[in-house]
Amino acid sequence: MRTKAPGVEPLLARQVTAFIQEMRELELFKSPGVAETLDWTAALVALDERALSLQTVAETLGVILKYQDDIDLLSGDSLQALHERSIVQAQTNAALVS
Repeated sequence: MRTKAPGVEPLLARQVTAFIQEMRELELFKSPGVAETLDWTAALVALDERALSLQTVAETLGVILKYQDDIDLLSGDSLQALHERSIVQAQTNAALVS
């Protein structure tokens, strides 16, 4: 991801990857693909994000989800739980690499 999204912090790259992987486990009408993931990462870099916050995820879901039903599915507690799982997964992945 870092070669396709210059300027992305390693922590943010791990968190985005983990978040997208968690999303792909859900029954969405259209799961985000590589293009949406790279677009979202570029948007996060443009917003000067260094880590994936719940607020930023909520504000930028439309970049990765194209259908309102999918966005509605990931509101409130569902989004918070997904965010928390992805942060834990990103930390686990970082520990395995180091």
